[in-house]
Amino acid sequence: TFDALLGIWCFIAFVRTSDPFVQLLSLCMTIAYMVGTSGRNFGSSRLVIAQILCAGIPAIAAVLSVRNFYYTAFALVLLLPFFVSLKFISDRLRRTLLDAVIAQRDMSLLAKRFDTALNNMPSGLCMFDADRTLVVSNDKLSQLFGVTLAIERKGATVREIVRDCVDAGTIMRSEAEGFAIEFEKRLSGEDHTFMFETPKGRSLH
Repeated sequence: TFDALLGIWCFIAFVRTSDPFVQLLSLCMTIAYMVGTSGRNFGSSRLVIAQILCAGIPAIAAVLSVRNFYYTAFALVLLLPFFVSLKFISDRLRRTLLDAVIAQRDMSLLAKRFDTALNNMPSGLCMFDADRTLVVSNDKLSQLFGVTLAIERKGATVREIVRDCVDAGTIMRSEAEGFAIEFEKRLSGEDHTFMFETPKGRSLH
């Protein structure tokens, strides 16, 4: 409705008046409003076409009504291509937005599958980044260590995790430093494994 009112106002300003200021003002307001057509409608093809027809066509007709060579050239060389390009820009924007929504959905689905696979592993697993802070862990590891290593523990260092294990009674305080050193060696690239026993008599490999 607003687009139609703008188009009608622009058309009347050119047909019923000869004041250049009024004509220029109405045309500029119509064009300025049309600039945001693509972004306002999520690139909806029908809404974009409706807005172009309601505001763009009357604006072009208004300029052509002056019957001046320069006005006609302005309408055909600038205004018409501008409104046509709006349609192509809107279509491209819609495709981009839809691709982003689909990609986000696929990423969410992949993350859920990864989380399901991760937490159904028979072994405890944790991954650290280049700064040696925790980025991924599974429920099995939390059970083995007796501490919470879920998403809220992301960013924890090895020594912070070891301290939590000591508090939980999984690692003896006297062995904590040695365990942390051995664990950090593996993060440095050593490929041989190590074992330790918990105070409850469980051997972890």
